[in-house]
This record gives sequence, structure tokens and C-alpha cells, in this order.
Amino acid sequence: MKYAIIVAEFNKEITDGLLKGTLKAFKEAHVKQSQLKIVHVPGTWEIPFAAHMLGRTKKYAAIVTLGAVIKGETTHDFWINHAVFPALQEIVEEYMIPVTLGIITCNSEEQAIARSRNNKENRGYVAAKAAIAMSHLVL
Repeated sequence: MKYAIIVAEFNKEITDGLLKGTLKAFKEAHVKQSQLKIVHVPGTWEIPFAAHMLGRTKKYAAIVTLGAVIKGETTHDFWINHAVFPALQEIVEEYMIPVTLGIITCNSEEQAIARSRNNKENRGYVAAKAAIAMSHLVL
């Protein structure tokens, strides 16, 4: 089975930690690097576009999405979150492919760092575990 991983570059220090957690989960499940396609996008906003492009290829058993939206002084986080999450759900329904969420939405950078540490609570790790479980469910 092949898996796709989409990583937002915005908040890179956080998303790099999420990617490390994702790769750790796949390694633990004996998924080889050659079975993984890693796609980098500028930010969380661009994740649905990449997921759509990957989903329509029908090459992947699941797609893991990694991003970090941190609340700031404006309402940007509200608008990004309320656009991205429904768009990902539409991709699940359109292509019947699991799309798992390693996109963290936090009130502070400290919360984001805590969710991207090298442990089993890393949201990338959790999203990869979900992708593996779901890919076995649907195939």
C-alpha cells in the first residue's frame, strides 16, 4: 500500500515535528519510505488542493494531512479552519479515501509545540496510525 503525506510549510518548526511523528508511525508499521509520497505545500490553506490532486489519482490507500493553525490577533484561524476541514471531508466522500487530520488548531505556539513533540501524542503520529487503520478497513 502507498500513503500520501501533505505537509504545510507555514509554522515549519511545528509541521517538521508533525512529519517526524508521522514517519515514526509508518516505520513502526513497517511501511517503507518507497511507499510514502510526501508533498509540501505553502500552508494549511493549500492542503485541500493537494489532497484533491492526490485523491483523484487513486494511487494511495490514505492521505495524512499535517499543518498548524495558531490563533493570532486576527480571525485568520477561524476562516482557514472553517474552509479546510469541510473541504477535506468532501475529498473523503468524493474519492472514498481516508484523509486523516494531523492539522492542529491551537490557541498558542506552546500548545502547538506540545502537540508536535517526539511522543505518542504527536498529532502526526496519531494521524498516521489512523491512516493505517483506515486503509486496512476500506481495502
